[in-house]
Amino acid sequence: MKKFLLLLLVVAQATFGYEFYSGNKTYSSQRVSVQLSAEYGQPLQITTVIVAAQSQDHPLYIEQQRQLRSLDAETLQVIFVSSLVDRPQTSGYHTDPETAVSILNDAPFRLLIISPQGKEWENSQSVLTTNDIVNAMTN
Repeated sequence: MKKFLLLLLVVAQATFGYEFYSGNKTYSSQRVSVQLSAEYGQPLQITTVIVAAQSQDHPLYIEQQRQLRSLDAETLQVIFVSSLVDRPQTSGYHTDPETAVSILNDAPFRLLIISPQGKEWENSQSVLTTNDIVNAMTN
């Protein structure tokens, strides 16, 4: 039984991660630093912030996007990924609607902050301020 639980834990850790897109490129929340480092030809440590909601009209989604706009993404080496259930997206970093359903896990809104190494730093069902986000990234 102990071996089974250990194996289950290892498999769960190995399969965590979300695919997202920008244009015709596919990225993984577990490997985005490596992927973008290769793409830009320099070492990057990218933090991924995923904002998921049923629709772009959800009040928490709107407020979270407002908070994110005040962050200096380039200086912080952070990318913002939109994840909406109600419609496929085509611009910016985004997931498909099926991934949004998975991220939300029956919640109406969720914010994930994923470290450059692919570890989940934050998983919130409420809006985080810019200070909360920076603190999550630096602690």
